[in-house]
Amino acid sequence: MAVIESNSLPLRRTPSSPTFSNSLPLRRTPSSPSFSKHAQLGAVTRNFWVRVLALLACAFVWNYGSGLQMVDNMDAGVTTPKWVPLPTHPQEAYTNRKEMHHTEMAELRGPQGPKYNVLVTGAAGFVGMFTAIELKRIGMNPIGYDNINSYYSTELKQLRIEEMERNGIKFVKGDVCDKEKLMQTIQEHDITRIIHLAAQAGVRYSLDHPDEYTRNNVDCFVKLLETVVKAGLTKDAFIYASSSSVYGNNVKIPFRESDRLDDPASLYAATKRSDELIAQSYFNLHNISSIGFRFFTVYGPFGRPDMAPWIFTDKISNKETIRVFNHGQSKRDFTYVDDIVQGVVNSLFVNSGQPELINLGNGRPILLADFVRLVESNVGSKAIIDSVGMQKGDVPVTYADISKARRMLAYNPSTPLEDGIVKFVTWFREYNASQYRMNSR
Repeated sequence: MAVIESNSLPLRRTPSSPTFSNSLPLRRTPSSPSFSKHAQLGAVTRNFWVRVLALLACAFVWNYGSGLQMVDNMDAGVTTPKWVPLPTHPQEAYTNRKEMHHTEMAELRGPQGPKYNVLVTGAAGFVGMFTAIELKRIGMNPIGYDNINSYYSTELKQLRIEEMERNGIKFVKGDVCDKEKLMQTIQEHDITRIIHLAAQAGVRYSLDHPDEYTRNNVDCFVKLLETVVKAGLTKDAFIYASSSSVYGNNVKIPFRESDRLDDPASLYAATKRSDELIAQSYFNLHNISSIGFRFFTVYGPFGRPDMAPWIFTDKISNKETIRVFNHGQSKRDFTYVDDIVQGVVNSLFVNSGQPELINLGNGRPILLADFVRLVESNVGSKAIIDSVGMQKGDVPVTYADISKARRMLAYNPSTPLEDGIVKFVTWFREYNASQYRMNSR
């Protein structure tokens, strides 16, 4: 006998119920005679969305589950779960701080801004020379420091030293690994800030000369930090050069400072990543805040002879064959030296109290094949190309996300590649720069 239904509450009936009505919705099964294809499709669709929602729930718990904590409810005398926000990645914390505006940075760099005695290591290098000159221009007192090694032409390095001296900049020849010489220089010139740009550069050279990289990029880095501690220069941020090479075989683009970095493509990259970790450890041990810059393919006048802009300009000018790796399909985020220096100098006015890592790039990568054509048009000669595969230690793409530099440093790269190459080729011809080439390249 059927159960009499209430007017207010619907009942679930089955087809076997005597009072079964065709007007009421049924749940049928595939074995039911009246089960239709539409009902089958509906069941499949419902099951699909149930599974999707379940997966989304799992993903939410996976990503945010660490925020679920058991919090004591003192009033009720019980422990209840409570959602709390996940901690921000250390290199993303800048998004919660005040943005540095261009007008504010201009005031800091101006005549009324703070002035420092700045030790610039690697001053006989490409970025080092321009950094020292810009510091002098805005009223700082830079002291150049470099061991003038023979990785590439010492004549070119001497040319840079002379350029600094013409701008009234003092230069000290010394090795960063020489702690006594470092301390003597710091004390004699009353150094208050350090910009550490000295390093053994070059990805490909590291394949055959690994010891030079571990010594110059790791051992000397530690000795410099030990000197910083001993000299009591721990109040302001320690500024140093890392490299975009640390991103290694990272496939996520553009490269962001919070990306996971555990697959370096070269020993050079590994030493630079080591520097970043060592800087972090010195913050933990000695409370030294720091700013490490990941430079992206810097080019310009007085540049390094082991870099593609120099090699291509030199060999195309002399109608020699150039090797184009990865058949010209690699992409590089070429950044003009003046833009890089802008970011480095601006960092003197910033101190988050934490170890910061910051990309300095152009944010506009270009195909290597297109870059070759750009050099051809400025040199006025067609390149003779040997198209080859990927070079060991190289990566297919470099591409900087510069959001952090823009926000923290008011960084604003303003030199288009087309304009920068014109300036470089003009300098190259004026200085007959082929005389400084690396013959092994």
